[in-house]
Amino acid sequence: MLNSLLRISQKTALTLVFGLFSGLASAQATTYYFSNSGNDSNKGTSISAPKKSLAAATALAKAGNKLLFKRGDAWYIPFGLFDLSNKSGTRNNPVIIDAYGAGDKPVISNLNVLSDDGWENIIGTTTWKHAIYGYSKALRLFANGVSKYKVNTSDKLANETDVDQPHEWFIKEGVINKNGIVYMNTGSSLVAPKNVEVLMVGSKPVVLMENTNYFTFRNIDFRGGSTSNIVNIWAPSANITFDSCIIQQGAGSGIQAGHSGQGDLTTYVANINILNCLVDKVWSDYENDPNILLSGDGIFMLHAVEGGLVQGNKILNWGHSGISITSYILGVHGVHNLIVEMNDVSGGESAYTHAIDMNGFEGLTTHNIIRRNYFHDYTVTGHILGSYNQIYSNIFAGVTVTKMPRHSHQGWGVDWAVWRYRGTGPWIEAHHNYLVNNTFVSTEECAIMIQDSKANPIAVSNNVIANNIIYNFGDIAIDVNTNVAGTVIVQHNNFWQENSTEPVARFKNLGTKDVYNAAELNLVLPQYFRGNTQFNPRFTDVAKRNFTLTESSPTALKYGGTTQYTSLLGEDFVDYFGKKWDPFKPSMGAIQYNGGD
Repeated sequence: MLNSLLRISQKTALTLVFGLFSGLASAQATTYYFSNSGNDSNKGTSISAPKKSLAAATALAKAGNKLLFKRGDAWYIPFGLFDLSNKSGTRNNPVIIDAYGAGDKPVISNLNVLSDDGWENIIGTTTWKHAIYGYSKALRLFANGVSKYKVNTSDKLANETDVDQPHEWFIKEGVINKNGIVYMNTGSSLVAPKNVEVLMVGSKPVVLMENTNYFTFRNIDFRGGSTSNIVNIWAPSANITFDSCIIQQGAGSGIQAGHSGQGDLTTYVANINILNCLVDKVWSDYENDPNILLSGDGIFMLHAVEGGLVQGNKILNWGHSGISITSYILGVHGVHNLIVEMNDVSGGESAYTHAIDMNGFEGLTTHNIIRRNYFHDYTVTGHILGSYNQIYSNIFAGVTVTKMPRHSHQGWGVDWAVWRYRGTGPWIEAHHNYLVNNTFVSTEECAIMIQDSKANPIAVSNNVIANNIIYNFGDIAIDVNTNVAGTVIVQHNNFWQENSTEPVARFKNLGTKDVYNAAELNLVLPQYFRGNTQFNPRFTDVAKRNFTLTESSPTALKYGGTTQYTSLLGEDFVDYFGKKWDPFKPSMGAIQYNGGD
């Protein structure tokens, strides 16, 4: 139910206008068609006589042009890339890259496809081998879109003789960077591998953009990339949109936008929009090798991004974060004014995933809005740091503690827990953030963690926790550590686990007692703690994750939210489904009570 409702339409909440590259309609604006059956000598302006290569498409990526790729076709460019750097459309005439025809989305990839007829069975086994040329090392392998486990991932002595399970593969090096043999098990001595794609060591991003402006990508399936990303957008760039695309089968991150940290640090990526895309690293449980560190962010806004919309995407299987909004270099523009909404973000098969990772140095990750998202089934806390950020009307459900021994173990829903970058660098900041009208369900540890250090020069302070419903948490719902000296505002939240009197909050800095139930909390510092309750919310169906309040839900939850932050959060402060909050008696949690309708 939640997944389908996440796709409901709504007006775009953010419109940014950048006039630097606007211009008159191009007299040369043309639609060009591309197909594997085409020829670059064709004019390319009709479906019957398409062009063929990505090189030809790159040359024609000019203002107003539409470059249409045939559905069902695939462009594989091992070790190559679709380089659109230093190319621009205009505001009125963007470059559009889209699909035509019927069938699957056209594929643009720098994976290496192994021919189906090139496999040879190793007699007496269910293992098959295939010669490769042009490379001798590889990072990942996919068969029919399913990822496999490389047997020497952590056991460096493992080789082709260890490929004895259907989820396993190995690459045996021949001449360095020249050739080798891929081994793969299918579980059958009669059925050879099919549709095998290999991600080689040394691959580049599939798409590279730098000093690129006014580009729109629609309905393309991008696969592969380097160890860092599949799509890379470096500053200065602006007004780039990915709509209804697939970003998949990478080794590092999915879409990365921001600054490389080299050259002019004042430049940034402006107005980046990622809409209705599937962003999937593609992973299997077998790949969760406890001896390695997982990595990769699905959508990665890094150091320098100004404005944009991340909306309606499904993001899963990333080894670090589903969505990352971070700024870790002094002197950069920072990441500001992003709206992240209506996304379905989960860990998938990855054993280590932050659903949301938002943080940065002082003043560098600010005024971002995280709203109406379904963050679920992830294994390590969601960071919601920075300053003046708004996190509202989200559902956080099913947070477990990762079992990966080399990773951090933080089974919290979200946190304002600061640290010093790499132990000696600047401090991450967390102040003046708003966590309002969210629903937290089934967090293995606490739902909200707040931590600080006496050495931090900018205290964790003035963070607001209001109108949230926290249900089925670990030993405590909100955990504030001893070093948090700054103000924490906790108002009109509901905590429920088993009864109405058990402790729900730890505020060690108060010096009176260690833990409090809601009634006790309201009495400790009434100017900051008030209106908190402990009632069974009586959701519609917890098992099916329908967290709508019912007619039998307590009145305090249906009508007892505070309106104190309504004007601050603005006219687009709506509930999870886009419904306006009651102006006088709003509900607690992510979903406005509908009166039993």
